[in-house]
Amino acid sequence: MTTPSLNALRAFEAAARLQSYSRASEELCVTHGAISHQIRSLEQHTGDKLFQRQNRKMLLTPVGAVLAHRVRQGLLTLDEIFSTKDCTDSERTIVVSTLSSFANHWLAPRLRSFHETYPKIILQLLIEMQFADFSAKTANAGIRYGAGGWNGLHETRLFDDYLVPVCSVDTAKRLNLGEAADLLKAPLITNARQPWSTWLLGVGLPPLEPASIFSVDDAGVALSAARHGAGVALSRFSLVSQDLKLGNLAAPIRTKVKDPYGYYLVHQPTLPNQDLLVVLAEWLSDEGKVMLREVDEFLCL
Repeated sequence: MTTPSLNALRAFEAAARLQSYSRASEELCVTHGAISHQIRSLEQHTGDKLFQRQNRKMLLTPVGAVLAHRVRQGLLTLDEIFSTKDCTDSERTIVVSTLSSFANHWLAPRLRSFHETYPKIILQLLIEMQFADFSAKTANAGIRYGAGGWNGLHETRLFDDYLVPVCSVDTAKRLNLGEAADLLKAPLITNARQPWSTWLLGVGLPPLEPASIFSVDDAGVALSAARHGAGVALSRFSLVSQDLKLGNLAAPIRTKVKDPYGYYLVHQPTLPNQDLLVVLAEWLSDEGKVMLREVDEFLCL
């Protein structure tokens, strides 16, 4: 049996101690639904019901009480490891290389959650336009988007993604966008690194790269242009989830098209302190799973 994620264990411990999913969500700065999901996943993992509702309280079952004691002891042990005075800053630091678009649109809004979950780990981001050269020893690890299979590196697949056309709310209304075929007559913003052909094939249209009003080679620039009404851009859902929540962008075509690529955490196999990278990879994976549950909310109404 595999070990449950640390996020699930922390959610369970907080709910058990506070006897409330709502109070646990407030303490951990996540949604009530996230706490509920983590505990359901833990119940599926153990095969036992861990809580029973009594009035407004969530009380532990006998199995849950035993597990809560063991989990609490385990989390205390982890806290002691990372709070020891003998642990230097360098031993608690992870330097992660990543692209600007991913750092700005996906990672930055979630950094508070990471810090509050793992306050003893120092996370440093190295924003680069190209893949990190680990032989230069400037970064411990990198978050990469692709098909995997990077020679000489250990890789952990974090999460998948979906492709979604996005534009400003005004653009969607002005062009009356609602069906995939509507985009064939819409002003499109193209990005050589995110070709439209993949999405067109996924919705049953000819996978020919359409003519565009202009082309860019940076996802952030494409999204900024779409946000300001220049046209429709194709994006990975991970890069627009926050803008869709805030209403800064609209997703007028509600069709799920899975991206053939995914996100990976990569590093050299001989890297010291790999336990920190295990923690980071698990947190990134859990955050990715939460984000992917939002896909249905926006694309499959």
